[in-house]
Order: sequence, then structure tokens, then C-alpha cells
Amino acid sequence: MSRLLGVRSEQRQIDLDSFTEPIRSLLVGSYDTQIGMKVTPETALRLSTVYACVNLISSTISTLPATAHRRDASNQRRAERVPMWVEEPFGPLASSGQIEFRAQTMVSLLLHGNAYWLIQRNSRGLIQSMTVVDPGLVSLSAQKGQRVYRIAGETLRPTWDLEHLVGIPMPGEHYGLSPIRAAAQAIGVTLAAQSFGARFFGNSAMPSGIIEAQGRLTTEAARQLMERWRAAHGRDNTGGVAVLSEGATFKRISLSPEEAQFLAVRQFGVADIARLYLVPPHLIGDATGSTSWGSGLAEQNIGFAQHCLRPWVSRLEAAMTRLARSEPDRTRDFEIRLQMGDLLRGSPTERSQAAIQLVQYGIRTPDEIRAEDDLPPHPEGIGSVPYVPLNMGPLGSNNERAEGQAAEQEWKAEIARLEALILAQQAAAAGSPEAMDEVDEKPDPEYPPYDEDKETPPLEPRIPQRRCACGVGRA
Repeated sequence: MSRLLGVRSEQRQIDLDSFTEPIRSLLVGSYDTQIGMKVTPETALRLSTVYACVNLISSTISTLPATAHRRDASNQRRAERVPMWVEEPFGPLASSGQIEFRAQTMVSLLLHGNAYWLIQRNSRGLIQSMTVVDPGLVSLSAQKGQRVYRIAGETLRPTWDLEHLVGIPMPGEHYGLSPIRAAAQAIGVTLAAQSFGARFFGNSAMPSGIIEAQGRLTTEAARQLMERWRAAHGRDNTGGVAVLSEGATFKRISLSPEEAQFLAVRQFGVADIARLYLVPPHLIGDATGSTSWGSGLAEQNIGFAQHCLRPWVSRLEAAMTRLARSEPDRTRDFEIRLQMGDLLRGSPTERSQAAIQLVQYGIRTPDEIRAEDDLPPHPEGIGSVPYVPLNMGPLGSNNERAEGQAAEQEWKAEIARLEALILAQQAAAAGSPEAMDEVDEKPDPEYPPYDEDKETPPLEPRIPQRRCACGVGRA
């Protein structure tokens, strides 16, 4: 296969259907348990609890909106266009889109602990399409400290031909730990309880009672007695009156305490598997018992988003960002994010209080808050102006307010200076005319005298240069 300067010039075609089911089952792996049940990802999905947890997590994450950002020199994020392969990972002509792609990825991670994206690039190195590969078809080995992936004998380069997403990594291992393998014993016990219940109710694995007859019955007599009992008290004659002859009696067989515990075992299995996937039990239909996820449903849902969904979302974001940066003409500051804001918004009351605080402190504008609820902006752009706590004035009014306060201080100082000047002139005038003339001869530095022949009168009124003792100017 030809490659030129590290850019593949031809499409790699791998037949993913060439593996037969028996070989595939060996590659996927099954886990033996002490109870005798073989546990595989497929058999684990037969448990409604496993299916509910996997479906809840994968469906929630697959529907999160994807956005792209680029950080500038000031470390601020600027919105960018999302790559086409994020919105249409299977290709522009495929009937499935990003929801199905991410759902397949999450199912692979939740069952196998690993997910693989087979990447198709064009001659320029741009991603054209991707496919989620069954983990059982991928073999991984390490050569000279590098990971080597193979599918159907074809060697693939990490990040370029194949992207490997790892769930919980084990130290020194390249594979992620499968949740099914980690909890194989617990899942095996629940599967055994489910199988016992199916046999008990479906095939009558345990009879409800026995008929005791006096003396020894021949085989033919026992058969006839059983047939008469079934004919009189079969499924269509439930609740009928039993008639026994020849001294025969019916004795009911009760469940032993161990057998009666299988319902409790199944109930415990629900909580055990929910704990495995960090899912609140109430989200998968288990409303029994108390919960430590919070006092309200809103707090429990937020806890589910933070503790269960956020780690998986971060893994997807890191993988998509890594692929985006591998394309040409894209720098290291480009990143892809899955928005979880709707999951973390809390109850309507908490959201309203948070929105008020964000607007009051100028963090968000009213129009931005309205956009989150799909509401139109305020008319004439009045909702696009940030606000500050000072009487909810527009952001920037602090400067105007400071200027007004400074002008007010200057005006008060001017009034005080004028009052002091008038008092001084009054005191001088009360002493002698010469003193008053001496004061009058001192020009005011703020209002100097002017020459009527050379200068135009000032716009502001001047303090009279000649005053009498009462402070009123004289001619």
C-alpha cells in the first residue's frame, strides 16, 4: 500500500464481515463464574438492568450537541465550525448520523471497555468517514514501545487509521477493563436467578404439591390418577374443587427459605449493576429503598451527569479533539466539546435564581439567558447589554457615576472656597476701608481681572472686585 509523506493516497478497505460468529465469540471473550454461568457482553444484555443502564448512558450522551472552539492569545474560546465528520461520521450519504455513531461507541465502551473508530481519509489527510468496529475484531500488540493494531491482518496506525478509546485503563495494559468482566460474578448470580425464575414459572421445575395414595399403586393406576387430576384441575379449570378417591390426599409443597430468596437476589442484582455503572436506581425504574444521590430528583439527576456521564463525555471529547488536530491546517488550540449545560441546569427554581445572579453580576446578558430557553431576544438590543449590581445599571455606568461624583466634589469645594473668600472680605471690611481695599486689590486666582478693552468678558460670572462690608458689590 503506497503512502506519500505520511499521507495515504488510497482508501483502505477491510472486510469486517469476514469473521464467522464462532470465531467472533472467541475473540470477544466469555467469563466463567463460580456459579457456573458463562458471562459475555451479549448474555449480560439479557438482564434488564444492564440493558437499562447501557441504554440510558448511551442515549443521553449520543444526543448532546457538539461544538468546536479555538483558544486565542488571551485564552478565550472562540466558536468555530464543527468538522463535517463530527456531524456525519458515516459519510454524507449515510442514513445514520452522529447520534447512532456515538451510541455505538458508548455501547462498545460500556460492554467491552474499549471502542475503535476505523478512519477513512482522502489524499490530503482529511477525514472522510468513520466506522465503529466491533472490539472482538481488533488485535492489539506492542512493538518497540508502540501500539500496533490489526484488523483482518491489516496493520493500522493509531490516530491516523484507527482511534482507540479506552474505558478504565489498567496499569501496564493497553486495553480498557470491561465492566462486564469486572462484575462477572455479580452478573452471573443475577443471570442464574433469572434463569431459575424462568424455569420455575415456565416449566414447573418444582411441583406445587403431591398426591398420596394408600397402598401401592401400579404404574398404570398412577398414570390414570395423574391424568384425571390434570383433566379436572388443568390451566382451564383453575380454582376448581378437587375430588380424590381411594383414600388419596393432596399435600402442597412450600418453598424452602433459600428458594424463596431468589426474588431478593434479583432485587439486590438491580442495585449491584446500577452501582457498577454509577446510575441512580430511580433512573432505571428501581424506586425501592433510600438513595444517597441527593434529597431531590434534580440533585440526583445532576449527580448522575457529574459522576457518571462527565467521565465518558471527556473521553469522547479528547478522542474527537485528537482526530481534529491530526488534520492539516488545524492547530493545537482547536478543541471539540459536547455541551452538558441542559443536564446541569437543575430545577426551574434553581435555574431562575442562577440566571438572576448571572445577570446581576454582568456574567451573562438577558438575551443570552433567553436564548437558553429558545426565547427571542429583547427588541432594539436592550437585552444585549450586560448589567452590574449597582441599581441594575448598564455595564460601564460605574465610570459615568464616578465622573459625576468627582464633579459633585469639585462643585462643593468651589462653594466652600467662595464662602471662605466672602467671609474674609467681610472681616477685612469691618476693620478699615484700607483693609477692604487691600483685600480687593488681591486678584482671585480662579477669576483673574480682565481688561475690557483687550479681552472679552468671561462666560461665567466673576466675583466683584469691590465689595462693601455687607458683601454686596458697589459701583
